[in-house]
Amino acid sequence: LALERLRGGGSSMVANCGYGRGYSVMEVLNAVKDVVGKDFEIRLRGRRPGDPAAIVADPTRARNELGWRAEYDDLRKIVGHALDWERALARRNHH
Repeated sequence: LALERLRGGGSSMVANCGYGRGYSVMEVLNAVKDVVGKDFEIRLRGRRPGDPAAIVADPTRARNELGWRAEYDDLRKIVGHALDWERALARRNHH
């Protein structure tokens, strides 16, 4: 959609892609455990200096100006796709 905008003479822009809500680190780690099908140790530590309390992408501009909407709004599906991509990269780099 962004490329179509540029090819049509539109100006470049900066826009967030996301769902407008975030996940905690624990939610992501638990989703990874579920997708991988293995348990692993999690060591809890305090927040590092400078770490934000939360980061959430606001996709309003992408939706309003490009008509873009996130396709996958399911954390386990997102983790599964990311894992598939990482595995494909690993296979390609080991050949």
